[in-house]
Amino acid sequence: MARVNRTKYIILGMLYKKELSGYNMKNWIDSQFKYFWSESYGQIYPMLKKLEEEDLIEKKSVSDIGRQKNTYIITEKGREEFREYMMQSCEEEKMKSELLLKMAFGYLIPKEYNLKNLEEFRNRELKKKKEYEKIDKHLIEFEEGKEIYTYNSMTLNMGKKLNEAQLKWVEESIETIKNLRDK
Repeated sequence: MARVNRTKYIILGMLYKKELSGYNMKNWIDSQFKYFWSESYGQIYPMLKKLEEEDLIEKKSVSDIGRQKNTYIITEKGREEFREYMMQSCEEEKMKSELLLKMAFGYLIPKEYNLKNLEEFRNRELKKKKEYEKIDKHLIEFEEGKEIYTYNSMTLNMGKKLNEAQLKWVEESIETIKNLRDK
C-alpha cells in the first residue's frame, strides 16, 4: 500500500476552516496540534506548491503592513478530497520511543543513566500536563457549547489520559530501577 503524506490533509483541514499563510499554518500546528502532530516549514511549503498544482488550493497574494504575503484558500476539489480522506479508516498507529528503546537495553549501563532519562521524561510529561490544563481552559472559554468543542475536547482528553498513564508508568519505573541492586 502506498504511503499517504498526511501533511496534505492537515493543510487541507486548516484551510477548510479559514484562509491562512504557510507561517500561520505552522503556528497553528505548533499551538493546537503539537502533542500529537508536527510539521516543519520544509514539509508545509513544498506541499502548498503541490496542492496548488493539483488545484486543491489557490494562492492569493495579499498586502500585509507594506509587504506582500501569500495566503491560501481551499478549492471545492480540495474540500471534496479532504472529506473523502476523513471518511477513510485510520491506519494502525505505530509508536516510536527513544526512551523505551533505551530502557530495553538499560541493563547494559549503570542505572543512574536510566534514572536520569526517566526523570527528564517525567519533567516533560509534568510540563505537558500543565499545558493541557491551559488548553482545556481555553477550549471551555472559547468553544464550549459549539460542535467543535466536542471534537477538540476528545483530542485533548486523549492527550490527558496518555499523559496520566505515562506519568504513572514513569513513577513506577523510577521506583523499580531504584530498587535494583547496583552492579
